Amino acid sequence: MLPLAHICGSYILLLVYYNFFAFNESFLVTIVCLVFSLVPDLDLIYFFRKGSVMHHNWITHTPMPYFLLSMTIFLLFEKEIGLGILIGAMSHMFMDCIGSGDGIMLLWPISKRKFALFRLNSHGFEWLKKYVRNFGFLELLLFFLTIYFIYIILSDVLI
Repeated sequence: MLPLAHICGSYILLLVYYNFFAFNESFLVTIVCLVFSLVPDLDLIYFFRKGSVMHHNWITHTPMPYFLLSMTIFLLFEKEIGLGILIGAMSHMFMDCIGSGDGIMLLWPISKRKFALFRLNSHGFEWLKKYVRNFGFLELLLFFLTIYFIYIILSDVLI
C-alpha cells in the first residue's frame, strides 16, 4: 500500500475501535496511530539510498516489535497510547499483505515465511504500476471513506 492508504486505513480502524468499545476519541491517540501507520516504511529511506526497495525482509515489517512496544506502553504507561501504536502498526502490516510485491513475515521470529493476499512478484516502479492498475481503487475507496467519516465527525461537532 501507499502512505495515504496506510493513514486512511488506520484512521478508519481507529474509528471502528472508538465506536465499538465506546471510547472517547483522543487527538493524541489518533496522531500516534497515524504516525505508527507509517513507521514501518521509515526503512525505505535507507533502502532508497542503497537503490533498493525490498524492505519487507526487515524486522520493521514484522508485527512483533510493534506488539512488544505497544504492550509495554499499555502495561507500564498509558493504555490508550499503546493501543494507538498497536492499531497503527498492525493496520500497516495487514494492509501490506494486500497487493504486496512479496508479502511480509507475519509470524517472525517463529517463521520467516511471507504472507500476502495477492503477490505481485515485482518491486520498485514495476510493482507500483501493477499495484495502481490492480488495487488503485482500494486506495481511492479508503481515501473517500476517510473523508466521509471526517465529514460525519465534523458535522456532529459543528452542529
